[in-house]
Amino acid sequence: MKSPRLTVHARPLLAILFMVCLVMGGCKSDPRGEDNSFPNGENDAGADIDGGADATDGGGDPTVPPPVEFVLRNETSQPLYYQTIWPGPVAWLSVHDGEGSLQISTSCLDCLCPMDECVLCDAWPTPVADELEAGDEVSHSWDGMRYVRNAADSGCLEPVQMTDEVLAVEICYGVDFEEVEIGSEVVDPTCEVVEFQLGVDEEVVVTVE
Repeated sequence: MKSPRLTVHARPLLAILFMVCLVMGGCKSDPRGEDNSFPNGENDAGADIDGGADATDGGGDPTVPPPVEFVLRNETSQPLYYQTIWPGPVAWLSVHDGEGSLQISTSCLDCLCPMDECVLCDAWPTPVADELEAGDEVSHSWDGMRYVRNAADSGCLEPVQMTDEVLAVEICYGVDFEEVEIGSEVVDPTCEVVEFQLGVDEEVVVTVE
C-alpha cells in the first residue's frame, strides 16, 4: 500500500453562498430600486417596516456554526479497518483543542445533567473493528457541541456549544484487525491529525491511497 495522502477540504461558507447566488442570477450589491427604495417594505436597517420578524428571529442562533463533516475515504485496492464501540461514542476520530481531547458525543455510558437523565445500556459496550471496503468512505458529522463533566453535580455531563475555535481532528484507521476476548480491535492504527476551524471548514477528508 502506498503512503496515505492527507486531503483537507476547507470551503468557506460565504464563498459557497456567493456562488449559489451567481448561479441563481440574483446577486445585487445594492437591493434598492431606481427610486432609492427598498423592496418588501424594508428600511436601511433591514427591518420589516410592516412589523415582520427580525432577521435573527426564527433563523437559528447566529453564533452556532454549521456542522463539520469528518470523512475517512479508502481509495486503495484492499479493505481498511476503523475502530468503533457499540453501543458507545465515535471511536475512530477525536477532536482536540490546545488542552487535550474533547468529548464530542455521548452514549448510554454517560449521564447528562441533571443526574435523572441517565439511560442504562441495553448491552455491554463492545469494541468492533469495522471494515471499510475499497472505494468506500465513512463519515461523522459534528455540530460543535462538546460535553463537559460537572464535578458539582455527581459528575454528569453538560453540553457546551463551541463557535469559531481553531481545533484539530485525529482520524485513525488500520490495514488489519484482531479478535479480542470481547469484540475486535484495529491492529497498529495509523492516525492523521488535521487542523480545522469551526464555521469556516465544512469538511475534513483523509484519503488513503
